[in-house]
Amino acid sequence: MCKFFKSNIILFPILLGLGFSSCERDEVSPVKPLEFDSTCDTNYVSFLQTIKPTINKNCEYCHNNSYTASGVNLEGYDNIKKSAANGTLKKSINGSMKVYIENDCDNVKIQAWINQGSKNN
Repeated sequence: MCKFFKSNIILFPILLGLGFSSCERDEVSPVKPLEFDSTCDTNYVSFLQTIKPTINKNCEYCHNNSYTASGVNLEGYDNIKKSAANGTLKKSINGSMKVYIENDCDNVKIQAWINQGSKNN
């Protein structure tokens, strides 16, 4: 028993030191701010004219009634509104799915539409 503790007393600091030496700090790259010009009008964003075409073009291929990638369905107004209401739409377009929105103005318009109440207009 005493021999067991002696070997562990020596082994424990070595393992602890190896554990700390293997930790490294990964640098997190800063999030690129949205870039859009003054022509990006967000005062009145229409679901039918702006949001639906943007979602259809960039998102609906993977998020539809037949295939709901990550459990997200963006086919039709009701599904898009549900995603807007529970926060997944805004989180996605600002996170991992941001790369699929072709320009920052479309991203800003989706956020404006959500902030304006996600109306079916």
